[in-house]
Amino acid sequence: MDRHTGEQAPLWLKQVRAQASDLKQRAEEESLEREKRFRQMDQRRIEIERLQMEEQRVREQQAIRGIGIGLLVIAAALILLVIVLRLI
Repeated sequence: MDRHTGEQAPLWLKQVRAQASDLKQRAEEESLEREKRFRQMDQRRIEIERLQMEEQRVREQQAIRGIGIGLLVIAAALILLVIVLRLI
């Protein structure tokens, strides 16, 4: 019976009502699965960003070492130049 009109509910409405909880449960499960996939994508993105930052850090360290070595070579060359100029 329909609570508003007191009439018998149509068969299709009875079937839809019977399926409603199953549909709601399925929708909830699918939502949780989507959330799980989004979390996995986020974890992969974070790991990729971490690896990229580590690679950048290594490149920067190598550049700093190269600059340091270059400065040492220039300083040594200047010292040698000063020594040679004093000998002349």
